[in-house]
Amino acid sequence: MINKVLTIPSIIKKIDQQLVNKYAIAANDPNPIHTDPNIAQHTIFKKPVAHGMLIASAISEAMTSAYGDDWFQYGSIQIKWKAPAITPIEIFTEITFAKEDEVAITYNAKCFNEDGTMLIIGKVSLRRN
Repeated sequence: MINKVLTIPSIIKKIDQQLVNKYAIAANDPNPIHTDPNIAQHTIFKKPVAHGMLIASAISEAMTSAYGDDWFQYGSIQIKWKAPAITPIEIFTEITFAKEDEVAITYNAKCFNEDGTMLIIGKVSLRRN
C-alpha cells in the first residue's frame, strides 16, 4: 500500500530558450511560437512561450521525488494552464496534501513563475495499489 507523503518538495527550474528548443525536438512540436523569436514577436506574447507540458513536468518531477516509481505506476495529473511561461523564466512548484481515502491520495498542485504569477493549477493523485 502507498503511504501518504506529507511534504512534497518544491521543484525550482530555469527554463531558457535552449531547453525549450530541445523539448520541441523531443516532443515533435515544431510550433514556432515556442522556438522562433521572430514569429513569437507577432503574437500577443511578443516572445517565445515554453510548452505547457514542459512546465507541467516540474509537477511530475516533484511527485517522483516523493513517490519514486509509484508515481509512474499509480499517479495522475489534472491541470489547467493559467498563464503563459514566457522564456527565459524560473518556475517553482507548490504541492500540498488535499485528502486521502481508501482509493487514492490527492494533492493540490500549483506552478508559479519567479514573480509569483500562477502558471498551472490542478490536482495530482496516486491510486492506492
